[in-house]
Amino acid sequence: MHTPISCQGCGSLLTEVKGSCVEKRQVFDVPKLQIEVTEHQVEEKKCPCCGENTRASFPENVKGPMQYGERVQALIAYFAHQHFIPVARVGQILEDVFGVAISQGTCANIDEKLFDHLKVFEASLKAHLLATRVLHFDETGMRCEKKLQWVHVTASQMATLFMIHPKRGQEAMDQIGVLPQFEGIAVHDHWSPYFSYKHMLHALCNAHHLRELTFIHEEHREEWAKQMKDLLILAHDEVIRYWEVGALPREKLLQMEQQYTQIITEGIEYHTRLPPLPKGKRGRQKQRDGKNLLDRLSQERECVLRFMHDFSVPFTNNQGEQDIRMAKLKQKISGCLRTFSGGQLFCRVRSYISTARKQGWNIWDALTDALMGRPRLLEPTLSMRTIAA
Repeated sequence: MHTPISCQGCGSLLTEVKGSCVEKRQVFDVPKLQIEVTEHQVEEKKCPCCGENTRASFPENVKGPMQYGERVQALIAYFAHQHFIPVARVGQILEDVFGVAISQGTCANIDEKLFDHLKVFEASLKAHLLATRVLHFDETGMRCEKKLQWVHVTASQMATLFMIHPKRGQEAMDQIGVLPQFEGIAVHDHWSPYFSYKHMLHALCNAHHLRELTFIHEEHREEWAKQMKDLLILAHDEVIRYWEVGALPREKLLQMEQQYTQIITEGIEYHTRLPPLPKGKRGRQKQRDGKNLLDRLSQERECVLRFMHDFSVPFTNNQGEQDIRMAKLKQKISGCLRTFSGGQLFCRVRSYISTARKQGWNIWDALTDALMGRPRLLEPTLSMRTIAA
């Protein structure tokens, strides 16, 4: 309370005058942070009957004469795996803020403990994703052990799974174990190994198509490309317009389907009139970029337009691309991963942190639970209820 002492007009004392609050302002701040030390003592008692000495035991998580608690360990993991701060600087932060020195060896031990405790979470995460109707898939290169490895992501609005593998294609996808069992709708960017899984429906990322159509129109002056781009954008706008209804009117759907067919036909006729490109000594006849895209849009018509027929299918694969961007950020900061096991650790911890954020969990608390051996798990049926809602 800030109280005036004297009148600013005549100077009379106001100490005995009752005042009233006329304005409030609030200041948010952090109190001085201090480490709280809890000492554990065990007693030993001698039995009065037989004379046997019986000693109590320490709690399971109190293993040494001095150690850091799970919340400090979780904070170290949070700095390292959410914000990618190098371990030496993490130690410096804790020393500056809390006055405690953390060695790089301690940070490594925390990582190993977290990796081991999150094994059960990873199993529940795969089960949860397999129960989801729509999943996003993507992959990106990562330097690991001085070689190019691949980080694969499987993502939904509520969960994220990262896995690292030496290969990019079907061998890696089989070993990760989601695509071989998934029976929903897979959203991806037309990477051909995805189409080897025939037991699911596929949906293609139209953000990729829009970029390619823009390039073909602006660089090669192919008018059909602009028409197709405008049609896809219009279809997306119509889906947003009728979102609450849950489906496009049948006549509007048929009209856009017909326009799609007409644009493809005109584009193919345009390329038929062009002179063929010089043929190489080997392989198939080379085609122009526009013709390659026309073939894809024609052959994968259902996958391109699935978002119009099923509103649960997104227009793009942005969810997968946004999630996997963190792997590129990690490489940009660290340069590479020294060991393959380090890559596996990065992927498992990032899966937990990304999923925690999507689930609305407090990340610090979630990491603390994991370090205590009680990681938060996902129910396999949760995502199905979310999609239904």
